[in-house]
Amino acid sequence: MAPAGVSISADRFRPELTGWPATATVADGTHLVTTITQSQLTAPPTGELAGPEADVQAVVRHGLVPANTMVPGVLPRQPRGPAFLLDIDIFTEGPQEFEPDELTRQLTMLHDQIDRFFFWALTDEGATYFGREVFE
Repeated sequence: MAPAGVSISADRFRPELTGWPATATVADGTHLVTTITQSQLTAPPTGELAGPEADVQAVVRHGLVPANTMVPGVLPRQPRGPAFLLDIDIFTEGPQEFEPDELTRQLTMLHDQIDRFFFWALTDEGATYFGREVFE
């Protein structure tokens, strides 16, 4: 289904991300040119997200892109070959006091959420392939 020699690497990423394009859903000889999904989420700043006065928001983009693709706001350069895109941005919007310690804590909390998502996204084979390491 993907272009010759290209796969979405369903064995490296969780099926919740690769979806139906990573399966044999379409007819033989059909080639997937590109697929990008964008999801936007918002959550109140409670529990692990506590701290900011405004809701915590996330934008998640994932999918298969062909070689030489520019995805505005995501890819800083064109991939040389087909690639599986996985991008997550977590942020808050709203005024708050400039308190360096609190801002540092919030940035660390948001970064931890991003790390958790990327770790979740990989299968065991993907973690091995990409050389995932956990630093304490």
